Amino acid sequence: MDESDPLFRARLRNVDAIIASGAAIERLALGHGVEPLEASRFRFAAEELCTERLLNAF
Repeated sequence: MDESDPLFRARLRNVDAIIASGAAIERLALGHGVEPLEASRFRFAAEELCTERLLNAF
């Protein structure tokens, strides 16, 4: 894919959103009393799922 393509740049910026959503999910889980290790697993699973969908969406 050509790096000057606007779609490439849009997809690249979405990586920041994945990280932010993972952190938000982890904080939410911790706020509901989930153990820290389990909360980090939720974060990892969410980030992996989002990354997989982003990479394979096009």
